[in-house]
Amino acid sequence: DNNLDEVVVVGYGTQKKATVTGAITEVKGQELVKSPVANLSNALAGRLPGLTTVQPNGQPGADATSFNIRGFGNALILIDGVPGSFNNIDASEIESITVLKDASANIYGFSAANGAVLVTTKKGVPGKTTIGYNGSYGLQSNTTYPKMLNAGQYTELYDEAVLNDQLVNNRLFAPTFSAD
Repeated sequence: DNNLDEVVVVGYGTQKKATVTGAITEVKGQELVKSPVANLSNALAGRLPGLTTVQPNGQPGADATSFNIRGFGNALILIDGVPGSFNNIDASEIESITVLKDASANIYGFSAANGAVLVTTKKGVPGKTTIGYNGSYGLQSNTTYPKMLNAGQYTELYDEAVLNDQLVNNRLFAPTFSAD
């Protein structure tokens, strides 16, 4: 089988797939570039079995994603062997991403108790220099703006809401704002 001859990145170098005993999944960089997403972690969703990505919000600059392997907690992120943030990496810079699960990640000790995500970036190759460009832009704005009340309308409707609440709960009405 040709798949057993493939080389897999592990914590201490590379091994042939046939000799790896732990649970390891991998995705190549060229697969990630196919998804036009703003955050690279969104491109990983559904591509690596056992890896759950959680993005708490979509606010630009505050959309850091956490990685959870098999529900155990945040995984250790290593970029070329150095702990780092996954959110500032461009998909075109990645050679491969490997997820080490279970005992495969034990080479990194306690910090990888929940697993490890290894990011291998592309290296320079000898020969002719090539330059590539891939650009995109997006616009973001509200679809509609609500029509706001003026101060008089607000106080009138607030008192009406308090009255309705007190009528339902059999309480005596005392307006919050006076008519003066």
